[in-house]
Amino acid sequence: MQRSIDFTSDRARYRQLADILRGRIVAGEWEPGRNLPSEADLGHEYETSLATVRRALAVLRIEGHVESVRGMPWRVRERGEAIVVKLKAGDRIRARSASKDDQERYGYLEGTLLLVVSHEGDPDRVFPADEVEGEVPGEE
Repeated sequence: MQRSIDFTSDRARYRQLADILRGRIVAGEWEPGRNLPSEADLGHEYETSLATVRRALAVLRIEGHVESVRGMPWRVRERGEAIVVKLKAGDRIRARSASKDDQERYGYLEGTLLLVVSHEGDPDRVFPADEVEGEVPGEE
């Protein structure tokens, strides 16, 4: 696993840092629910700017690996079991980030990527995208 940023690489530094941090999370070095080191500490450890650290953390947030609440440290996201969504003919699926309304209504954090299932005449069904598996009915 890559442990440092290669400053001679063509790959963007924030992407390299996201890869490193993701690797630490996936390897179990940082367990779900654990606070990450501060942005300043990560910048110091990896010899990079706060802007680079913030962009890397934003990538990991979109991927569902970390979460943040304003005024609190970043932490490794705890994931539940996959939700199986049964789809039916005519369903439309789209992905989007949680809106302020979603945050208030469902308790999703800012930046959570959502999967929205719409069907004419039915209310939308909204799920965190990284916790969902789709199931399409087979032909009988």
